[in-house]
This record gives sequence, C-alpha cells and structure tokens, in this order.
Amino acid sequence: MAGTSKRKRSGSRRKSRSSKKGKNSPSLWQLFARSRGGKLIFAAAAAAIIVLLDLLISRNQYDLFFLLLGIELLLAFVVILLLLAWQQRDVDRKR
Repeated sequence: MAGTSKRKRSGSRRKSRSSKKGKNSPSLWQLFARSRGGKLIFAAAAAAIIVLLDLLISRNQYDLFFLLLGIELLLAFVVILLLLAWQQRDVDRKR
C-alpha cells in the first residue's frame, strides 16, 4: 500500500438520468391543452362560464342578459378580427 494514493474526484460528475423525459418535455396536461380536442373543451368551458356569469349578473332580467351577451359577442368578434389581421401581417412579412 505504499505506492497507492487516493485521488480526489473532480467536480464534473456524471449525472444519471432517472427518467427518460428531459426537463423541457411537455407534460400530459400541456399536450392535452395544445391538442384540437383540448382547445375545443377549453373554449366550450369558457363560453359556459361567460353565459353563467351573464345570468348571474342579469338576475333573470332577459333584456340585460341579451345586452351583455351581445356586447361580449361583438368584443369577441373584434378580437378575432385583430388576431387574424396580426397573423396575416406576420405572413406578409415573411414573404
């Protein structure tokens, strides 16, 4: 044992991967939210929540309910038009 000496390990240890997924891989919830079915379910849930909130605010006054719903539909239409214009502008810039 006279000629043997212990070496200190350097700071670069090899890290073992316990899982096959990397840190940047999306979770199952994110994959569902990005799918077509997930987007459809989220849109339906958002529409149902908006209609129920309108009913709650209007307190069975149908004229107020339909007024709120009409305003929200017009706002949604304007937002969709703006998003489409934004996407078209991006497409035109890439050409």
